[in-house]
Amino acid sequence: IGPMAEDMDAISPFLSTRGMDYDEHGNVVQTEPNGINTNSWLSLITIALQDSRKRIKELEDLLKQGENNG
Repeated sequence: IGPMAEDMDAISPFLSTRGMDYDEHGNVVQTEPNGINTNSWLSLITIALQDSRKRIKELEDLLKQGENNG
């Protein structure tokens, strides 16, 4: 999951999960990406699927228009 989480983080930080740690001064800091935020990932997939369905319908409509025009 580590390398995959890093790839997701590069696309968008909201797609990965991070833990919390402390630096040498006792300040709270985020760890490197350590997992994938499944809620965010599913939301992104849903949006992409909706967009794909819309585009497919538009293409189908164009094809029907072309068939009707000869």
